[in-house]
Amino acid sequence: LTGVGLRPGAIGRGLLRPGPQAHPFCYGQAGAGQFPGTGDLFASVVLGAMLRGEPLETAAQRAAEFVQRCAAHTLALGTPVLEGVQFEPLLGELMQR
Repeated sequence: LTGVGLRPGAIGRGLLRPGPQAHPFCYGQAGAGQFPGTGDLFASVVLGAMLRGEPLETAAQRAAEFVQRCAAHTLALGTPVLEGVQFEPLLGELMQR
């Protein structure tokens, strides 16, 4: 998994599925850096959401938003980008939905 950057200053996720809208994309503002491990975090949140019964598109949207919040939190802490995102303090958010 990797971010999809088809627009300047934006990063998003894309899904591949059969049907008329085979490639739906969702974008958010690109952060100030590229963090290692965000693909793993994204995939984990998607899987967890799907195991809780959410459809793929909803799970992917939840994961994209969570990864963005984790990146913003990490930047606010001043953690070096190469140390990855500091997601642990935010894990409780995933259980509240």
